[in-house]
Amino acid sequence: SMTPLPEQKSPLETMQEQQTQPTALPKKDVVAGMQKDEPGEFYDLFPKRQLWQPAKPYPLWDDNWDGRKIKLSGDKETDRDRMRKIRKEGVTRHIILIRHGQYDETHQEDEKRILTEIGR
Repeated sequence: SMTPLPEQKSPLETMQEQQTQPTALPKKDVVAGMQKDEPGEFYDLFPKRQLWQPAKPYPLWDDNWDGRKIKLSGDKETDRDRMRKIRKEGVTRHIILIRHGQYDETHQEDEKRILTEIGR
């Protein structure tokens, strides 16, 4: 007699299950950056002390990615006044995105796919 195959979960079910499981948060003293005291090698490529360590483990979102988020005092009125002052004085972060090149893709041959006027 044939034994039945174990029931397999779909990739979507597996992903949903993984998202609901709690993720271990880093210790409070872990800071994003390279860990200068980390011993050993990373796959014999470079020292682990040169490996970037994120502030929060993947896939958690780090909303203070640039370390510039204002720490709240805990008093709602004070925090609201501080945020209002910051908005009024115009503290702004600029992220500049640069598009590199635009090619004419109407031809099949790579030799004829040259930069357009906009892409130059």
